[in-house]
Amino acid sequence: MVTDWNTEADLFRYTRGRFTNDEKRNLAIRSVDFDMNQLARIAASSIGAEECVTIEKCVDGMYNKAYILTMDNGKEVIAKVPNLNAGEPHFTTASEVATMDFMRNVLNTPVPEVYSWSSRADDNPVGIEYIIMEKARGIPLVVVWDDLPAAAKAKILAAVSKIHKSWLSLTFSRYGALYYSHDVDEPSSDCLYINDKGERINNPRFSIGRASGRSWVDVGRARVSYDRGPWQSATEYCRAAARRELNALQSITKEPKQLFMICGPKLYSPSPGKKKAAIEAYEKIVDWLIPTDATITAGQLWHNDMHDENIFVDPEDVTKITAIIDWQSVDIAPLFDHHPDPAFLAYQTLELEEVEMPPRPNLTGLSREESRRVTDEYEAKVLFVIWRDLVKRRNPVLQRSISFRNSVAYGLIFTISRIFEYGEAHFWNLVLELRDSWSTLSAVEESEEPIPFPLDLSGAQVEQIQEDYASAANGIRVMEEIKSGIGEMWSEKGIVDPEHYGEAMEVLRDYKGALLHNMVHTEEDRAEFNRYWPFDV
Repeated sequence: MVTDWNTEADLFRYTRGRFTNDEKRNLAIRSVDFDMNQLARIAASSIGAEECVTIEKCVDGMYNKAYILTMDNGKEVIAKVPNLNAGEPHFTTASEVATMDFMRNVLNTPVPEVYSWSSRADDNPVGIEYIIMEKARGIPLVVVWDDLPAAAKAKILAAVSKIHKSWLSLTFSRYGALYYSHDVDEPSSDCLYINDKGERINNPRFSIGRASGRSWVDVGRARVSYDRGPWQSATEYCRAAARRELNALQSITKEPKQLFMICGPKLYSPSPGKKKAAIEAYEKIVDWLIPTDATITAGQLWHNDMHDENIFVDPEDVTKITAIIDWQSVDIAPLFDHHPDPAFLAYQTLELEEVEMPPRPNLTGLSREESRRVTDEYEAKVLFVIWRDLVKRRNPVLQRSISFRNSVAYGLIFTISRIFEYGEAHFWNLVLELRDSWSTLSAVEESEEPIPFPLDLSGAQVEQIQEDYASAANGIRVMEEIKSGIGEMWSEKGIVDPEHYGEAMEVLRDYKGALLHNMVHTEEDRAEFNRYWPFDV
């Protein structure tokens, strides 16, 4: 029996939840239009089946749709297609496939095999880019993690550490993203990477091309003209990120609304002028922010989203990792710009001091609920200490990277890379901290000549920076109160379950009313408040 899969509307729409902010646009960019029948046909052919008999949509991702396709011979595959917000056409898919291949066949990372793919939507019968791949073996870690004993969790962390060690076994010659050589304009003809023996390796199948990570394409950046790489040095990489933000400021007329702070009268109001001034200041100091330790500025290919839905384990032995999925938007970046810790660890901090085993909590007098909460916090910290001890013993270069990520210098590098969206108040506050610690930067310390702090800040400017930072902190506090009021209905991206949507919007409406009463006293105040209020109420 032939099924017309194109009549199943929910296969093409975002159905995971409702958006509390800009819902019409958020749903539109996550709706896709393509020929599912052709995708099913190609998927069946890719594994030698006659036809696809069932299609099940996986839980919607923010940037893609994935489907489980079952064939007439019982075999299953995953079909993945990008949403409109996934990234640049062609490059996003092409880089993902090449990265999976390299990770699987060069670095021996457990990655699903790709059976068929196309990065050219106008050159295939499906009408969209797609990847047909092996269904990940095992079960998602999220299914079992919470119920595992500490010893099993420690073994899983050891397995992650071993995978990290393999990724650290080579460094790339440039910064950008990995592609098959035929998918880039100027294929690499020399060294691709340097292995752990110091040998310069040229694998002609692969080349380093333009970056494809989320920070290079999100919030309209994909449509902006700027230097996308590849770059020869970490300094070039960091300078390009700042220029990208400047070009976004100049090219994108609609200001992005923020979900981590409330802006408006009596709070901080984002300023394109202050953002531009921050970029100009950054360009005067960036050369000195880059650490002189070449091992942490080296180009690394790294999965930055190691959460428990992207890691699969063997159901017969859950300490064995069987697959890591979701390799979209993975870049070759300086090691210090990659996330060092697995996202599934409940306790997260960059503080290196947090590596001593915490004392057992005293549960005397606590209620059952309080006892459970305190015990969970204790166990989470213990696991984190175990993880950081593994880093220290097995991957010390990663520990040095963590140390730098905890510095004011990295705070400035990171903040400038998002400043089109947010962060200029925090950036300038970090500049004040940098002024007081300038001489401790490794590049300044190792300079043969004295290097004075390059920025001249007047007393009035310092006062304004401190005032802006305090206002921004208040805005963050107000948003945290709103999120707390919504409670478990809230998610990081402002998404709520459809059954809770009305209730969540009512809570937001009440908060808006209270804020209007406290913050708005003139029509100018009202216009400013409405300009920055992020929610659809």
